[in-house]
Amino acid sequence: MKLYCNRGFAKNNLKDYNKKIRQYTLLISDEGIFKVIGKNINKMIIKKDIVESIRQKDEELLLDKSEVDFIKHDKIPLNYSKQEYFEEVFTINDEINIVCTNDTIWYAEYFNDVHKHIALNIISNNV
Repeated sequence: MKLYCNRGFAKNNLKDYNKKIRQYTLLISDEGIFKVIGKNINKMIIKKDIVESIRQKDEELLLDKSEVDFIKHDKIPLNYSKQEYFEEVFTINDEINIVCTNDTIWYAEYFNDVHKHIALNIISNNV
């Protein structure tokens, strides 16, 4: 699950956490959306598209509970537009990451609904 905020984080508050870089490319075409990492091409399949709005302390957050699968694909689509993504991933703990995409989009990434309140607190204390 991803919890998006409208404002940027105070990056200096995250300096004590481990940081890793994720880079990938999305190819958007009539045939679908494809995620390219290195030489691997995977077609994105959106099983459920669930996005909710949450209001916390005068901040409107978006909670993305969508279910997305990736299926290995062997060729690049014929016609496509290309989107490059560069993500800084700050590991808060084994279950929660704070992600900054292309220095503009910030979100908390967590893997279990139990951690939603922790993600909300992290966002509230850092925006």
